[in-house]
Amino acid sequence: MKRALIVCAVLVNIFSHGFAEEKSSYPIASPLANFKWRIYNPLSVSTRHAIITQFIANSSLVVIPEKIHKIPVKKIERSAFFRCSAMTQIIFPDTVNHIGSSAFNRCSQLSKIIIPKEVSIIRASTFFRCVNLNSVQLSENVYSIREYAFSHCHNLKEITIPSKVTSIENNAFSECRTLERVVFLGNAPKENPEVFQGSEPIIYRSEKSKGWKETWCGRPVKIINGSSS
Repeated sequence: MKRALIVCAVLVNIFSHGFAEEKSSYPIASPLANFKWRIYNPLSVSTRHAIITQFIANSSLVVIPEKIHKIPVKKIERSAFFRCSAMTQIIFPDTVNHIGSSAFNRCSQLSKIIIPKEVSIIRASTFFRCVNLNSVQLSENVYSIREYAFSHCHNLKEITIPSKVTSIENNAFSECRTLERVVFLGNAPKENPEVFQGSEPIIYRSEKSKGWKETWCGRPVKIINGSSS
């Protein structure tokens, strides 16, 4: 009897430990019925992935599923969340590596965004007229911010540009009326004259970064925790 109890205790410990390891820290995804989606290249085990094509619910918090029918979600299609006016926050899994242009265009209540680490381009008009957006965390792998990406984000006061960014297109931050501070972690990207059209931020850069002048795209440049460059 005693031996049987010991065996049971060991089995319980093994199973409970195994189940604990399988638990994911990712939050519970929004119901699949809230999305329209499709599978790219469904017959290829190595390249198939799920694409979110449209959000069809009315939720304030949206959590993109990590997988759809065991297939990883990698892409948010163009205009997939266009005018989702109830959404205040969206959470992405690390599997997402592509966010299409205008994906969140005119999501007027969206206030916070964290770009997944595999996303390297912020495409045209992705967050255009997200007028309540006040917190943006870009992936360290972002290298390009396309035209009108954050245009008319009226509540965006500060943003940090990752070190790999080499291209910021015209009007990327146009009409961001409260934008005060743009911090660059890397060297100066190529200048385009209308990046900050209608916006008046101060540019901050690290002392060791290269290619900076006294102004960049018409805005004054200062060294982080220092004076003008």
